[in-house]
Amino acid sequence: QPVTVNLTEWKIEMPTSLQAGARTFKITNSGKETHNLKIQGQGLEKALSKNLKPGESGELQVDLKPGTYKVYCPVGAGPTSHDSKGMAFQLVVTELK
Repeated sequence: QPVTVNLTEWKIEMPTSLQAGARTFKITNSGKETHNLKIQGQGLEKALSKNLKPGESGELQVDLKPGTYKVYCPVGAGPTSHDSKGMAFQLVVTELK
């Protein structure tokens, strides 16, 4: 079942914990700026192939292993990066029961 992700200014709305396995992230940019989604951790580093303009959507296929991941918006750099403005959190992936 897909994971719904909503991107707005300086916020990523999605579950903060998921079970391990192959996941499809359905990502929508509901904000007024360009955004993207990157998942990094456990040897994995994956982002959408292109940034999403306001109103655009995309899908990201990821095979998650148990552990913690950093989920963030990789747009911008330094103090103006979306990551530093709050578009980042830690995702916890648990073993399949």
